[in-house]
Parts: sequence; structure tokens; C-alpha cells
Amino acid sequence: HLDGKKLAALTKNNRQTLSRFTVYGTPSLKRGLLVLVRKKSGCVLSNVESLSNNNILSFNIIMPDMTIIQTAAVYAPSDDLPSFWDTVYEKLNSGTTLHKLIIGDFNVTLQHNLDSYGYKTDPHPKSRTTINNWHENETLIDIYRYYNPTTPSYTFRYRDCKKKSRLDYSLGSPSLIPYIKSIANMANSYIN
Repeated sequence: HLDGKKLAALTKNNRQTLSRFTVYGTPSLKRGLLVLVRKKSGCVLSNVESLSNNNILSFNIIMPDMTIIQTAAVYAPSDDLPSFWDTVYEKLNSGTTLHKLIIGDFNVTLQHNLDSYGYKTDPHPKSRTTINNWHENETLIDIYRYYNPTTPSYTFRYRDCKKKSRLDYSLGSPSLIPYIKSIANMANSYIN
């Protein structure tokens, strides 16, 4: 919830920290995505494109060795919309790059019994089926779950912790797995 004016104020008020990053994305009060790339990393983004009402940011990460990772950052709708995921997948596979990555707020759990706690319903079964088909076809892998197959971890929670879930994911092509050094989930602030 950060339009261009608020982003400029945030940048000004955090000049020292944010000066180390290049900011890409779609600042917006309603929905949007921002990607911060550490300048010293040697990585740059190219072909940055906003899709689906600012819910998808498609881009290529160009690594210092010129390796390209075709990427989609997502802020998925709260509704159970498999068509959203079809759009993400089509865009991700529109190029010829070997390495693929989807990151962001999926608003769905991929293993409902392991990635959620305290929910009485399962609100996104259709979206989960669509995404898990990629895993079953060995197209994309849940990177956290690859290294932590049975460890519960939650990125969203209510203040009383009676409901919590892992809604934020990094899915990568099998070709990326040998290059992953570590992965960890960090929970957001509590909501009321």
C-alpha cells in the first residue's frame, strides 16, 4: 500500500539503508509489488512488466555471470482463482530461459495440513491443485519444503496465534536447486 509519493517519502526517510538498493516495481495504494535489488550483488533486472492489475511483476534477473533467471513476483488475490496461476505460469514459460522462479505472497497453502494451523476450512483447493501440479510434473519445486520436508513454518499469523499459515513461497525450477545456499521463512507482523 505504497504509491509513488509514499515510496519517495520512505526512501527519503530511510536514505542510508535504501540507497544500497535499486527499486523496481509498481508502487500502488491498492495492490502492487516492489522488488529491491542490492546494488553490490551485481544483479540487475530486465524486461520488467506488470500484469494482472499489478498482482504479477514479471522480470529477468541477470546474475553477474550473465545467467538469467526468468522470474514472476506475485501478490495473489485472496479468492480461489486458478486462472490467476495459469497466467503466472504462461508468463513464466514464455521465454527460453532454463532457470525459473516464482516468489511472493501466494495467499494459498500448498500443503494445507502442514502449512496451516487453526483453520476450520480449506479456502483455496483449486489454486493449490493448479500449483501442486507444477510440483508433481517436476516443473517447479517449493524450495523451502525441498530443504525442510516436514518442518512447519508460518509466514502469516493472527496476534493470538490461533490461526497461522505459510502463504509466502519461492518456487524454482529444478535447475536452480544446486545453487540455493539457504532458505528461511520469516513471519510478518501480527494482524488483529
